[in-house]
Amino acid sequence: MEKTRIYTGTMGWSYPDWEGPFYALGTSNSRLLTEYAKVFDAIELDTTFYASPRESTLSQWDRQTPEGFKFSAKVPRLITHERRLVGPASVKEARDFGLLLHAGLGKKLGRLILQLPPDFGRGEARNLLIFADALTELSLPWAVELRESGWQQTPIASQLAERGKLCRALRSARDSARYGTRSLGRAA
Repeated sequence: MEKTRIYTGTMGWSYPDWEGPFYALGTSNSRLLTEYAKVFDAIELDTTFYASPRESTLSQWDRQTPEGFKFSAKVPRLITHERRLVGPASVKEARDFGLLLHAGLGKKLGRLILQLPPDFGRGEARNLLIFADALTELSLPWAVELRESGWQQTPIASQLAERGKLCRALRSARDSARYGTRSLGRAA
């Protein structure tokens, strides 16, 4: 039986409240990720939701973390929230984003997270599957986060798994804080 590696981390590493309880007082901003990586072996990058990182930033993150560390990154909101995965420009930008992170982080790249808006509902399933099909040619670790509760009554998890995409969902945006994340399926 193959062992599954479980990574532990947080979303982000640069929080003022962490100085003292987590980081030593006076730790410079340039050392925060290095110190973080001494405790955790993974991070979810929320900053990528707002803009793609520069190559130099990816290189710096790579140098500041040990072998075996994983970076999962949210796909930019332009693709997921504004364009809602529709159109060739969305596919091209998602590919470019994935390839940029893969080139900059290599084996340290965890999942590329397509966090869809809370109102992205079952009526948009066709758009999601067309988008997923367009990304199938790339051997990148995509994950889809569905936050509208209606998805739980659909076969979307198995449809995404067939395309090699991990699917996770929240019960609803409002219930997520109370119930946490519920897995709908897992891609091998």
